[in-house]
Amino acid sequence: MINLNSILNFSSVWFGVKYTPGGHSTFFGLLNTLVHVFMYFYYMVSAMGPRWQTYIWWKKHMTNLQMVQLVTERDTGQNGLDSTGND
Repeated sequence: MINLNSILNFSSVWFGVKYTPGGHSTFFGLLNTLVHVFMYFYYMVSAMGPRWQTYIWWKKHMTNLQMVQLVTERDTGQNGLDSTGND
């Protein structure tokens, strides 16, 4: 399923790889991977049934984590563009 988060994530990674190759593009992939590990772990535990619901107390923080990822990738990509010397 394609949603806004996927489109924005792909766009930020594409810009990072195209305009700031090297460390910045690696950072995008690493941050995206870590957020998805938490997301899919949450999905797994929530699918295990009601007995496991007490272990996903951090559900309310998932959206905040995704928003931090989005802003961090956007700001890091923008800083990379600014540091290339291109006006």
